[in-house]
Amino acid sequence: MLKQAIKVLGIDPGIERLGWSLVERDSNKFKYLLSGVKRTDKNDKKHKRLLEIHDFVEKLIKEEKPEAISIEKIFFSNNAKTALIIGEVRGIILMKNFWTMSRTQ
Repeated sequence: MLKQAIKVLGIDPGIERLGWSLVERDSNKFKYLLSGVKRTDKNDKKHKRLLEIHDFVEKLIKEEKPEAISIEKIFFSNNAKTALIIGEVRGIILMKNFWTMSRTQ
């Protein structure tokens, strides 16, 4: 049983649209705090879009200071190219999460 409420950031990774939500968990209760969608321009080069996502996630973590982060896994994709790109986005988010959390502990 949790003794105090914690902020949890949930991320649904995508290169065109990255969904996110911030909730507060207290025991077995969740309270909605914020959510949004980060969009990138499909006409931009992939490396620019990935950097934009990195910078957005970095700013979101710094501003909201979540104690935990949950990132959706790829569970189905008909398109191998899409699955690989989403894997790259997940990698950026996981690395940013690891880097940020390890520096604050």
